[in-house]
Amino acid sequence: MSKQRPSSAASAPIQTTEALSALADAWQQRVFRNTYTRRGRRIKVRRWSVKIQHQGIRRTVSLAAETRADAAIEAQAIYQTIVTQGWEAVRRAPRMQDAAGGGIEADRLSKTDVRYWKRRLLLRRHPLSLNPPGSAELSVRIEHAGASCYFPLATLNEDLAAARAREIYRVVVKQGWEAAGRVFPRELTIALHWAENPLAWTYATFHTSIGGAPQLSTSSVPGKGRRIRYIILEPIGSLRQTLPRVI
Repeated sequence: MSKQRPSSAASAPIQTTEALSALADAWQQRVFRNTYTRRGRRIKVRRWSVKIQHQGIRRTVSLAAETRADAAIEAQAIYQTIVTQGWEAVRRAPRMQDAAGGGIEADRLSKTDVRYWKRRLLLRRHPLSLNPPGSAELSVRIEHAGASCYFPLATLNEDLAAARAREIYRVVVKQGWEAAGRVFPRELTIALHWAENPLAWTYATFHTSIGGAPQLSTSSVPGKGRRIRYIILEPIGSLRQTLPRVI
């Protein structure tokens, strides 16, 4: 069995966009194909693997991706999940290998595979009243490292939508959620609580804005003979840019 020990850089949580991008390149050097000996012959395992160490635990994890580049992204995603959710989050998946390098084979697709995302496309029922008429489009829910978000995919073509979903996922893993929110609009639902008795709520689904430097938002809206001033305090830049349009 081949022995490839990850460097110490792979055992510390990474949070900044710059560090995530640098780590994405480093993971390509950490993935490998295991080998075993049978009847005097050395045989290389078809699937990629990676050794991950965190909190004193070191495991070999089998990967579903077919190429080294995709395997590196999958390995990075698994590591980030372990850091945020613990080893139990990946133990539930049939990935772990035994000491002899024999992994559990399963019919599964990597999240770097377009086919994975094609199975998860959604046509959301919520009307997007802030978008142009006739702008129906597919959406996808992307989950990573304990967080999730819906993204509109700007098309009804399933092949194009799945490819775009994979692109968004790769950015989330390699650069983080904040970076993805600056490049791709997200689909969010806002709830307004009007009254306790009778109980009254209003819901609106909208897409976040992208591009430009978000600023502290102040504005006003017309009322009956007067104007209502408001200020928006929101830490997420893309959401802060969008809320004035929603209001």
